[in-house]
Amino acid sequence: MENEENGVSISEIFKIIFKRVWWVVGVTLAFLLLFVLVVQFWLNRQQQTYTVTYTIDFPGIEEGVYPDGSTVRYSSVVSLQTLSEIVASDAELSGIDVTEMVKNDDIEFTQTVVTAENSTSGVAERYFTLTVGVRYFNDSEQAAAFLRAVANYPVTRAISIANDMAHDSYISVYDSADTFESKFDALALQRDYLLSMYDEMIAATSGEYSTGGRTLTNYRAEVALVYQGSDEEYLQSLINTTHYVYNYQKFYTEVDSRLAGITKQMEENSVLIDELEAARDSAIGSGQSGSYDVDAFNTLIAKYIEENASLQSQYNSLYATKEWIEAADGDTASLEEDIATIIDELDHYRDLLSGTTEQFRTVYRNYFEEMCDVTFASNIIEAEGGINIILAAIIGAVIGFIVVSVVICIIDLPKYIKARDGENKDGENDNPPEDLNDAIAQNDGNVSPEGE
Repeated sequence: MENEENGVSISEIFKIIFKRVWWVVGVTLAFLLLFVLVVQFWLNRQQQTYTVTYTIDFPGIEEGVYPDGSTVRYSSVVSLQTLSEIVASDAELSGIDVTEMVKNDDIEFTQTVVTAENSTSGVAERYFTLTVGVRYFNDSEQAAAFLRAVANYPVTRAISIANDMAHDSYISVYDSADTFESKFDALALQRDYLLSMYDEMIAATSGEYSTGGRTLTNYRAEVALVYQGSDEEYLQSLINTTHYVYNYQKFYTEVDSRLAGITKQMEENSVLIDELEAARDSAIGSGQSGSYDVDAFNTLIAKYIEENASLQSQYNSLYATKEWIEAADGDTASLEEDIATIIDELDHYRDLLSGTTEQFRTVYRNYFEEMCDVTFASNIIEAEGGINIILAAIIGAVIGFIVVSVVICIIDLPKYIKARDGENKDGENDNPPEDLNDAIAQNDGNVSPEGE
């Protein structure tokens, strides 16, 4: 019974606490604000992340190659080298510590492939996800700019490569070639390259893409008309029916050894022909050879005779060219004039193909850029994880209330109990305290110590 008499009820405790209501309100609000600030500007920045999910598309992505044939390595977007390049290219991203980000593994890249059978579109789909810690950014806008730049990097790189491609490698081969034949071959290869590139683009777009008011098929047809099969035949006959050579100085230093080599090969073939004919005739004369053996001899003999005929043609052509050079008797202007008759024709087609190549470069750049796309699952990039600010405020308020309540109870509760118990024991107080302040005042001033 003594415990019950001396105990303090919950209502009395709350009455004691709320007698200092402004203490309660002030301390509670202070703790609330403190927790909100700590969570928002420290704890959450350590724990929260920004995440984006997106898809990428550009010509060649299915094969995993960039326009120049180099391999697409998607995970390289989170390498220190790539991230440093991205940050350095945009002033808005300055101050982002990508070195620390990579060192602490605070940026993560994943990709998910959905097979054609499981995708809603009926074709295989590839999804990418980027996750990075909040603490590396000044605000959500900088984070969004960074994540979008990283996500766009493969496409940006692909477009850059496509824009830098000259598409005129065979024109360069033509310019450096030192024979008519090499120049002639380079023209054909340049035309075939352009046609094949147009064919790839037409196939990829089902022939529906157009730029500059013309379709890809129109551009392709123009290339085919610039250098047709009849043009090839004409140039080939022009080369074959003259004895001119482009690099006549080099030719003249080598021609004698080449003629000697052909002569030696023809002589060796002639010896083989004589031996085969003698062996064949001997077998026939002795009656030991059937028709099969005779045919075998004749086949080999015919082969060497045909080879010698080809060698003789080469020899005659080389010798005629040698005579052409010697006939000029050192007059290089005369030789250059003869060479110019063929070069002018070749250069005419070279210039035509160079023009269509320049046109293709523009078409390809437009095509490639329009075929590139990065699609984000959401246009809003928000921080995820950490502690909710409202929850932090509630926790702070609860802790603040508990702390201030404990402190008030430590200060005021003993006084209240002493005043109340003294009152109940002596029964001498005609005016019992109506509230905590009165009780405390009476305890301090009016209640005599026990035994007086």
